[in-house]
Order: sequence, then C-alpha cells, then structure tokens
Amino acid sequence: MPQPEYAASLAKVKGLADLAARYLEPKDGDEHAVAMELVLEGLHQSSMLSRERKDTGTTGYKDMLKQMLSGLGED
Repeated sequence: MPQPEYAASLAKVKGLADLAARYLEPKDGDEHAVAMELVLEGLHQSSMLSRERKDTGTTGYKDMLKQMLSGLGED
C-alpha cells in the first residue's frame, strides 16, 4: 500500500492520531504514520487489542475484550 494511502487509513481510527502525537511527538507525516502503527502494536502487545493478519496481506486490530465477551448470554 502506498504511504499516503496507508497514513490515511491509520488516520481513520478514532483518537489514534491524537494519541500518537501526544506521546510520541512525530516530526512529520511519515513519522506520524509509524507512530500510529506503534501505538496499535503496543495495544496489541498489552492485550488491549487483538490482531488479525489476513491472506490478502492486510492487518486488522479489534477490541479484544469485546471479542472475548461476544456471544456470552446468547442461549
């Protein structure tokens, strides 16, 4: 995926750009995209998000707790 498209995709995640800017202080747009990816990976490593890698080469992150609790109480 081209860098501008990748950065735009990351920017769609609500609050991610602000979080990366606040704590990692990127100097330009390219660095900001890397900072946003680092935040997502950090959340995954601390078990706050689950990560799914697809055969298409894309990676998706989801709320881990929501996934674990989905389906409970459905009888």
